[in-house]
Amino acid sequence: MSSTITNAAFLLVTWIATATVDEPATPRASQERKSTIDRYRALPAVERSAISRGLCRRLQRDSDPDVQRILDYELRFAELELASPPVPHDAAMWAKGVAPARRIVRPADSGWKEARERFPEAVALKDLERNVDYSWGRGTLVRTAKERIDDDAIFVNIARGYAPGSPDAFVSILQILDTDPRAKGESGESETEVVDRALEKRRHVARWAEHLYADLDARAFADITLWDAWHANDHLDVPDVDAIPFAAHVYGETWKSPIPANSARTALYERIRKEMKAYRQARELREVAAATWLTASPHVEGDLSRLVVRMHQLWASCEDDPKRMAERLADVTDRDALLAELDRAAGRDAKVYEQREERRRRMARLSSKLRLMAKDALDGR
Repeated sequence: MSSTITNAAFLLVTWIATATVDEPATPRASQERKSTIDRYRALPAVERSAISRGLCRRLQRDSDPDVQRILDYELRFAELELASPPVPHDAAMWAKGVAPARRIVRPADSGWKEARERFPEAVALKDLERNVDYSWGRGTLVRTAKERIDDDAIFVNIARGYAPGSPDAFVSILQILDTDPRAKGESGESETEVVDRALEKRRHVARWAEHLYADLDARAFADITLWDAWHANDHLDVPDVDAIPFAAHVYGETWKSPIPANSARTALYERIRKEMKAYRQARELREVAAATWLTASPHVEGDLSRLVVRMHQLWASCEDDPKRMAERLADVTDRDALLAELDRAAGRDAKVYEQREERRRRMARLSSKLRLMAKDALDGR
C-alpha cells in the first residue's frame, strides 16, 4: 500500500471513518443491551449480586491487556474527599449593599424545570455509572456519594461495554490529562507546585464555573452550575455577583458593583465569554480523550463527535500512555488547528491512518466482548 493517499481519497476515507464511529448504535444492538440490563434487573437482589461479582472475578483474571490497564487505576475510594454541593457566588461578598441575596430554586420549585431544560447537565460519558468525579477547579478526584457504585451499577456498566474499574480509570485519566507534566519548578520546588499559566487560568475559570448558575433576578438554581449554563449557551447575561469574582480570580482585577453600563463592562463581558469558550474547548478535548481511552465510540454530544476519531489517532501515537497524551494536549492552543493537523498526518501517512483504525477496532472488540460476557452471564445462570 502506498504511503501517500491522494487528497480526494483521503477526504473520502476520513468521512467514511468518522461517520462510522459516530453513528449511534443500531436499534437491534441497543435493544440487545437494553434486554440484557432489563433481564438482569428483573432478578432477585441476591442473584443479581452473585452474577455481577462472578463476572467481575472473571474479568479480574482476564489476560486482555485492555481490561488489565483499566483495572490498574483502582482508587482508594474511602480516602477521596466527599464532594460538596455547589453554591452560588455570595452577593454579600461581591456586591455588598447593592445586589440582593440570592435565593435557591430547587427542583420542586417553579422555574427550575425550565432552567434545567435550557441548561442540561453537562456531564461527560453519561452512560457510565460512577460515584467518583474529577474536580476541574482543584485538580483533585472526589467522591460524589458515600459509597462506591453497587453490584447492579457495575453489571450495567459491563453490559454497556465498560470494564470493571472504568469509573476510576476515567476520572484518573482526566486528572492526568488536565496537567502539564513538563512543568519544572525552580530550585527547591516540586513539579506539582508549579503549573504553567494556561493551566493556572483554567483552574481559576473552572472554580468559578463550579458555582451555581443564577439569573438577573437573583434566583440560583440548585444542581445547575455555571458550567452547565455556559456549556449550553455562550452568550449569557453576567450579573455583577458573578462577573466581579471572575475578574478578581482570573484577571486579578478589582471591580465594584454596580458596574457602569459602559464600554469597560462590555469589554469585561467579552473577555468572560472568550475565557469560557477556551475553557470549554480545553475541557471537552480532555473529556473526549479520556472517554476514547476507555471505549471506541463514546456517547458525546453535537459536534464533539468529530473529536472521537482524532483522539483515537492521538492515543495510537502516544501508545495509550496518558502522560504522553497530557504532554501532547498541553501544547494545544487551537483545537481546530489540532484536528486539521491530525487529518493531514493521517492523509499523508498510511501507517498513521492504519494505527488509528486498528485502535478503534481494538476498543470496539473490547466493548463487544464485555457486552457478550454480560449476556452470557445471564444465559448461563
